[in-house]
Amino acid sequence: RNGVYLLGMLLLEPTLTDRVRARVFRALRFIYSMERNRKLFKKIFPPELFAVFIDIGHYEYAIERYAEVTRRFNKTCPRAVEALRGGLEGVNRDAAPPPRLEVNGYVVEEELGSGAFGTVYQVRNESHSDGVMAYAMKQLSLQNVGVFGATSEEQDAEVDKLSSEVKILSELSHPNIIKYFESFVHASALYIVMELADGMVLLDFIKSHSEKGQSIPES
Repeated sequence: RNGVYLLGMLLLEPTLTDRVRARVFRALRFIYSMERNRKLFKKIFPPELFAVFIDIGHYEYAIERYAEVTRRFNKTCPRAVEALRGGLEGVNRDAAPPPRLEVNGYVVEEELGSGAFGTVYQVRNESHSDGVMAYAMKQLSLQNVGVFGATSEEQDAEVDKLSSEVKILSELSHPNIIKYFESFVHASALYIVMELADGMVLLDFIKSHSEKGQSIPES
């Protein structure tokens, strides 16, 4: 149940030979190929290393296929190695759970992604009567001057503009459109609660079908 963490920590062992390290990468790549816990790998590997790791392809047994990712790993700078170590500790299932973070009744479970405008979290709210417990909650900091402006008047204007857009979103109802639930302001941040679209990202979905020789239906 903690295989990704244990294999990842083994990669960091300085006495490991390249041959053994390549075998560890092969085990990790096979786990990734099983389409389980794929988002863990994006949290762990630096982007450049992750790209080489992905390019190996699914279920490649020949150990020579893992020579390049091993070489890239060996050239990883100490700062990136420490970042990798920190990422591994973040997915360690045997570690003590982090302090419970709750926002307006929503319990934060994990970060799904972040960008220039905000951060998206997977959250849970078991008190809702709609039968849904897991949600995606986007956090937009009102202190982001580039988005909301520097003055309170500018911030209020941008919040009103976003509220209008959110109102339009709340009126949409279609199986292929992410459902909106609610939005609110809390502790200098605007939060938008949406339907959680679980599964892999579109690029991984396309690559997975391509590598299996399967086509994606248009309908």
